[in-house]
Amino acid sequence: MCVRLLASAATSTRRRRFHTASRQQPTDSAQIDGGVQPKYQFHLEVDQIIFRSGGNRASNAELLWTPESFAVAKSKDDAKLERVEGYYVPHDVRVQILLYLTEDLLIDRNHAKIWPVSEYDRAKEGKRVSKHPLHDTFIGKDAEQRRDAFYDQAKRGALVAGLDEQRQINTSIASQRKAKSQPVERVQKVFTMKLNQLEEEWRSFADRSRAETE
Repeated sequence: MCVRLLASAATSTRRRRFHTASRQQPTDSAQIDGGVQPKYQFHLEVDQIIFRSGGNRASNAELLWTPESFAVAKSKDDAKLERVEGYYVPHDVRVQILLYLTEDLLIDRNHAKIWPVSEYDRAKEGKRVSKHPLHDTFIGKDAEQRRDAFYDQAKRGALVAGLDEQRQINTSIASQRKAKSQPVERVQKVFTMKLNQLEEEWRSFADRSRAETE
């Protein structure tokens, strides 16, 4: 149904009359615009359609993305690589090494550049963890329940959403909204991985998904 607004002669009473015309599957913008000659025309050209894994998608989809494979950051420096501050050893070995280094060799821990560690976040190690409010739009609470599996599916060196950091953001946003209503910015500038890297990963995931269903 196409609705056209026509100004009536009785402008002093601010009246308007509407004329409706039924349209059957328009194939051209002129069928909707009628005799109007627009000053600007926008032509939408679709290059690629990226479907989300697990959702409604075409059976022959060439690209599939997962929440583990996509993340954004406010700046290039916001997502630093998670490193192990030292070298990993079991806890009992670490205790022995520390005693030898500090008591026998008299090494000051404050001056040591490398130190043995027995506890660190193995799931995040080697990933670039980022926190951003946009992650809450496509990452649900189910990801927190499978936290380690979420990080394991992300490649080393890849940008990945920080689940722990996201929980802190959600708590902070909820507190701010209770104190004062704040509008959500419609336009945001963000950083992510190189598009060719993302496309390569999403294409590979789509190939594996098709092979599993065949």
